Amino acid sequence: MNKKLDELLKYSRKYVPFYSRIKGHESVHKAYEFMPVVSKEIMARKPETFISTQYEARSLENYLTSGSSGRPLTIYKSKRDVYKSSRQLWFWRKNEYGVSLHDKMCSLYIRSLARPLMPTTFVDGNILYLSAIKMDSNTIIEYLSAMKNFMPLWIYSNPSSLYLFVKYALDAGCYTMPNIKYIELSGELLYDNYRECFSKFFSNAKIANLYGVREINAIAFELSCGHLHVLDDNFYLEHYGDNILVTGLNNYAMPFIKYIVEDNVKIEDSSCANGGQIISILNSRETDFVLLENSKLASPTLFHVWIEKINTPLTKVIQYQVRQTDRNTLCFSIVLKRKTKENIILIKQELVNLYVQSIFNNLNLDIEIVDVIHIDKLTGKYKYFYNDIVSIAVRKE
Repeated sequence: MNKKLDELLKYSRKYVPFYSRIKGHESVHKAYEFMPVVSKEIMARKPETFISTQYEARSLENYLTSGSSGRPLTIYKSKRDVYKSSRQLWFWRKNEYGVSLHDKMCSLYIRSLARPLMPTTFVDGNILYLSAIKMDSNTIIEYLSAMKNFMPLWIYSNPSSLYLFVKYALDAGCYTMPNIKYIELSGELLYDNYRECFSKFFSNAKIANLYGVREINAIAFELSCGHLHVLDDNFYLEHYGDNILVTGLNNYAMPFIKYIVEDNVKIEDSSCANGGQIISILNSRETDFVLLENSKLASPTLFHVWIEKINTPLTKVIQYQVRQTDRNTLCFSIVLKRKTKENIILIKQELVNLYVQSIFNNLNLDIEIVDVIHIDKLTGKYKYFYNDIVSIAVRKE
C-alpha cells in the first residue's frame, strides 16, 4: 500500500461523511480492506455525502459525467485536485510527444451541452473549441477556416467525432492537415481503421490513446512504446471481476475510493523500459452514427443535448436510449422520474420541439415511455444509441 493511498484514506475517514461512518480497522494501513466498493449509482443517491467537509460545493469546479453507465453524476473537484491529477499526464505529453500546456490546441467539444447559446467555434486562451454536436457539411467550412487561422499544434477529441471531422473535411476538398503534430483520443474505443484514417489525413501527427473516466480524470496514457501505461501517481487500481476498482490518489474534495469502472480492462506489469503497470481495454464505450437521408453520417451526441435541456433545471428523465431501426426512423425510449400523464405529455412535446429544429428532422421520431433500460451485454454500460444499419460497416470500412 503506497504512501499517497494511506494519506487519502486517513483524510477521507476524518472529513468525508460517507467514509467517516464506515467501521473498520483503526490502522490506516489496513483501512482499505474495509472500504466498500462504490458505484456511480451509490454516489448518485447522496452525492453530498462524498464531498469533504473541508470544502463548500459552491466553491468547487463541477462536472457532469456522460451517463454511459446509466444516470449522469455531478462530481466536484478543487483547483488543487485538478492541478495535481494532471501533472503526470502533462509530463508524459511533453516527454513523449513534445506538447506542453501552453501550445495551441483544438478541441472537438461536447461538454456544457445544456447551454443553448454555445457557439459553433470559439477560442479560449490557447484552445480552439469546435462543437462536435454542430458539425455537418455546412459548419465544416467554418471549422477548417478557424483551424487555418488559429494554427493549433495538436488536437484533443473522441475518436468518432474526429472521424466525422475527417469525413466532412474530405468531402469539402481538404485532403490533409500536415501542420498538426499530435492527436490525443479519449472517451471511446479507438478502432484500427480510425487510427489509420487519422494517420493518413494528419500525415505528420503522432497519435496517442488516453483511457480514463470523467469522475477521476486520465487513468492510463499511450506512450510511444504503444502500451497504455497507468498514471500511477494518480491512481491505485485493482481487478474486480471483469471490471476494475479505481482509487483517485489526488481527489480530496470528492474522494473516489474503490470506485467501480464498468469497462472490461486487463491490468498487468509492463515489460517495456517505461516500467509500471499497463492496461488493455477489452470492452468499453463505442459510438454508432446516425444515418441521414443523404447517406451522410451524424453524431448522436445531440441526443445528450436534448435530454440535458429537458432536465434543466429539474431532472425529469432518468434514462434514455435511441435506436435507428431503418433509414427513416429513430425510436426514442425514455424512463421518467415521475410517470404521470401530465409529465408524459410534457416530455414528449419538449422532445418533439427539439427534434423539429435539428438535423434529424427528416427522420420519423417514435417516442415510448418505458420502466427500465437494460445495459449493453458486451460493454456493461447503458449504451444510449444503437444504429441497426451502419454501426458494423462504419467500424470495419
